[in-house]
Amino acid sequence: MNRKLKNTLILAGFLLMIPVIWAIIFFFFQSGKIKEKTKELVALEQENALYDPNQLKEQLEDLIFKFSILDSLLANRKYNVPKNVHQAKFYSFLSEQSKGFTDLYSLNVEYKGNSQDGIFMTYDYIVAGQADFMLLYRVMYAIEQSKELKKIKKIDLNSTVIFDKQQKPRFLLNFNFEVKVYSSPDDRFVSTIFNENDLRTTLNYDIFYPLLRNDIEPNIEELLEVNGAKLLAILPDGIFVMSDNSKTFYLTEGDPVYLGFLTKIDREKNSAQFVINRGGIVEKIELSLFSNNLNPKPKGNSL
Repeated sequence: MNRKLKNTLILAGFLLMIPVIWAIIFFFFQSGKIKEKTKELVALEQENALYDPNQLKEQLEDLIFKFSILDSLLANRKYNVPKNVHQAKFYSFLSEQSKGFTDLYSLNVEYKGNSQDGIFMTYDYIVAGQADFMLLYRVMYAIEQSKELKKIKKIDLNSTVIFDKQQKPRFLLNFNFEVKVYSSPDDRFVSTIFNENDLRTTLNYDIFYPLLRNDIEPNIEELLEVNGAKLLAILPDGIFVMSDNSKTFYLTEGDPVYLGFLTKIDREKNSAQFVINRGGIVEKIELSLFSNNLNPKPKGNSL
């Protein structure tokens, strides 16, 4: 036998031994597991044979109906607690609610970490900046009234005055408060249907706006300054008034003057009445046609 044929027979022998070895391993080492799985399969087939497919379908429909009721109740609740809410979602929420902020205002958000509040986990943020009362109230209202539960904690407010490009005073608030955004470890407190609450607010009285102010805005529009003015003439539709710097103005009822308005033209008394607001002190001033008094006295004042 030559060497080439001998090598071929040896290689063929090895190839024949591979399935034999696989069969030995399969039957001697895997047979126990095969028997165990076969018993499980037979048990499952016997167990499933006890159930009626129609009955299972009815049970499924009943569970779906109960789920829809529970889901509807959760959707109608004022607040939901989402499952594993992402911390970046709060940044998007504040960005949406602060669209009215201008160059005079600022809003900064800092993530401080998370903490535990009962069964819920909270993401903690510090919200700080500067804005007027109405814009700040709108943002805080949106946080407190949003569908996904959020709560404001430890608020700090103080007032400040800045001047805009027209040099008019703006009474703003510096604010700093903590916000907790709640998250649940499961979906028991959230609905599959998400409808945000109505976050619109009405106009509210600015409790931080000063009643008495010493920063009276300048007369940049060059309106009539009533103090020192003289009533020149009363016409059917209005009046002519001369200021103390000899500038003449034609006014009708309701026209603005510096710090106030022309409120009434009394043709029977040949006079004109003005209301002036000097930093929160309201004065009623009357100019008479035949009076030479260039410094009229206020008829009264009130806050």
